[in-house]
Amino acid sequence: MASEALASLEKAELVEEVARKFGWAPKLARAAGVAAVPTLIVLSGLNIMAKHESDKARRELAARGLLVYEDL
Repeated sequence: MASEALASLEKAELVEEVARKFGWAPKLARAAGVAAVPTLIVLSGLNIMAKHESDKARRELAARGLLVYEDL
């Protein structure tokens, strides 16, 4: 089912236009789109983890008295 949806996207006018502007074949544009999904998921996860660690570090520094109120 997912491969049918991706195959129909390959023939979409927008995909063909983007592929033509970049000088790619439509299949390459489709592959780039498919690769973008897991990349987005991984980057979002890393961003969430970095935010959590930043908050944790800020709390630790505040507990030690190493941060002033403006830094919070």
